[in-house]
Formats: sequence, structure tokens, C-alpha cells
Amino acid sequence: MLLGLIDPTVVVGVVSVAAGYTWLVHRLTRGEGRSWPLRCCAWFAAGLIVVLVALSGPVGHYADLLLSVHMAEHMLLQFVAPPLLLLGRPVTLLLRSDPGVLPRRRLLRLLRSRIWRALTHPITAWSAFAATTVLTHLTPLYELTLYDGPLHELEHALYLATGLLFWAVVVQADPLPHRPSAPARILYLFLMMPVMALVGAVLAEAHSVLYHYYAALPPPWGPQALTDQHRAGAMMWEFGSSVILPVMAVLLLRWLDNEERDVSRAEAVRAELARRELHGAGGGRHGG
Repeated sequence: MLLGLIDPTVVVGVVSVAAGYTWLVHRLTRGEGRSWPLRCCAWFAAGLIVVLVALSGPVGHYADLLLSVHMAEHMLLQFVAPPLLLLGRPVTLLLRSDPGVLPRRRLLRLLRSRIWRALTHPITAWSAFAATTVLTHLTPLYELTLYDGPLHELEHALYLATGLLFWAVVVQADPLPHRPSAPARILYLFLMMPVMALVGAVLAEAHSVLYHYYAALPPPWGPQALTDQHRAGAMMWEFGSSVILPVMAVLLLRWLDNEERDVSRAEAVRAELARRELHGAGGGRHGG
């Protein structure tokens, strides 16, 4: 029964990306004799598994019946899969392996282009992520995607693409033209929380079903549509916070640790300079 819920298109896509990543690693380690961190492979594989879980199997199937499951699908594509994939450092792998299909010089030209600089700018990435979240949940576009298969798949691609742009600013595992400091990234994440809270509150506090698609479903789903909608709204706020807050904490701790190291390093330099001055002064008196 579970096999009947699997989407072959999604499986083929995920396996193809995994095969491409594996080929690049093999090209780098075997062909050029260079190493590649195993943890990057693990992070990237975990990200692909999340994409597979979100779009295929029970989650992908029941997302068409329950808004709460549909919301879980969106959260996985926006908040879980992107940072995991980025920790796999796919752009760095492409640069180091230098495949013939995308030579290093061409990729570097793309990474230095004005378009890429604009797309990866923190303001652009944040705005794209926020706009996608709001417009695809609080406008008729959401219900339209439920009736249009290709548009629905395009929505999923948009979630993943804007998620990658948004989290690239935070993760900073690959080369980026803009690399905000830790405090700036903490603020960047914090400002996304009101957006998630707004969308979640609209769904959770509504007194009627916002998406008639779910209300029109036959029992047992139809009568539970409003309750399920409230559950989906709460999930958006809680899920988003459960990811953003720990990441903010990690960034804060790393920033404080780096600050402490900088202070210790500066103190060590000052102590060494003082020792040399003292040694020089003593040597001068001894010479006199």
C-alpha cells in the first residue's frame, strides 16, 4: 500500500540529484585525488531524504486531503530541506570538481554576475521567502494550486528555491557575494518570525474555512476542515519557531565564542609586546 503512495517523478528527481552529487564527489576524490568531507555527503543526503518525504509517500498523498499535512509539507520544503542541502556545500563541490558540463570558469562567471549578487542579497532572499509564504497561503493562489497539478509542482519548486536563497545567507557554507555578520544573521532570522506568526494566526484564528477545497471534501475530512485549518496555522508558527530559535541560539553562541577568542588573541598580542618592551628596556640598562 505504501508503494502506491510513492510519486515516481519525485523519486527519479531525487535519485538523479543524488547520483550527480555522488559523481562529483567521485570525480574529485578519485580523478583529482582530493578529499571531500563525509559530513557534507551526509548533510546533502539528509536534505534529499527530507525532500522525498515531503513530496512523496504518505505526506505527499495526504497533503491533498488535510491542510495540516499540506502545511507540514511546506515547512519541510522551506525550513528543513534547504539548510541540510546547503550544508552539503554543492557549489563548492562543483567548483572543486570542475565538471565538463559546468566548467569552473563558467560557474565563477555566474557567481560573480550582477544577477547572482542581486538574487543572493540578504534583502532579496528574505523578501522572496516572506512574499512566497504570504502570497501562497493568504491569496486565492493557494486554492488554485490544489486544482492545477503543474502549478502545484511549481509552488513546491518555489518553496525549495526561495528556501535555499533564504538559508544560504544564514548557513554560509558556499561562496557568497554577501556574507552578513552573526548579529546581522540573527536579526535576519528574527524578522522572519512575525511573518510566520501572521500567516499562522490568520489560519488559526479564522472562524470559517478559508480554502473551500478542503470543506468540499467528502467525510471524514470535510466536517473537520475548520479544526484542521486551526491546527495548520498553529503548526506554521510552532514549526517555524522550533527551527529559527535554535539556529539563532547557535549563531549567538558562535559569535560570543569568536568574540572571546578575539579578545584573548588581542590580550596575548599586548602581553607579548609588553614583554618585548620590558626585555628591550632591561637589555638597554644592562648595556649601559
